[in-house]
Amino acid sequence: MSQKGVSNAVFHLFLLMIFISFSGCRDGITQATEPIKNSKPQAPVEVKLSMQDTPTPGGTVRLTLQVRPLIDAPLIRIDFIPPEDTERIAGEPSWAGPMAQGEIRTLEIKVRLTEEKRYVVQGIATLQQQDGISYTGIDSLVIDLERADHGGQFGISSQSPKSSKKSRDNKDVIEFK
Repeated sequence: MSQKGVSNAVFHLFLLMIFISFSGCRDGITQATEPIKNSKPQAPVEVKLSMQDTPTPGGTVRLTLQVRPLIDAPLIRIDFIPPEDTERIAGEPSWAGPMAQGEIRTLEIKVRLTEEKRYVVQGIATLQQQDGISYTGIDSLVIDLERADHGGQFGISSQSPKSSKKSRDNKDVIEFK
């Protein structure tokens, strides 16, 4: 190969290296100007709270709390936190013990809603590791039995409650109106 052919090849390699360098710099600038999106860390335990009955003032509703750890849990404590002014009719509101990764534990209670007001029910699962670290998962359910107007109508439908899912800190909150 002649000296002219070698210098031509070197020149093209040099241009290619410059192009690659500028491409890398351009991407670096683009990445530096984009906002950093941090997501909140999620607890390694899924908590799901649900209601099986149509709520009415003075009536009863069955509440179900379902918990599934995403890692092995040497000790996990599961608790319903019913609102004040409710009366527990049946079921156990708490449980504690070990659970394997992916295992599902379901608690169910039946409560009487004694007043015409807004109730917030919570379900909490606290997973404790052997090294002293603990994680907590929470889910909430809002039951609105306040009067919608003065004509005797409540904030719920007589056939089935109107529900809307809202999000607070990446946790679902279901409102029944």
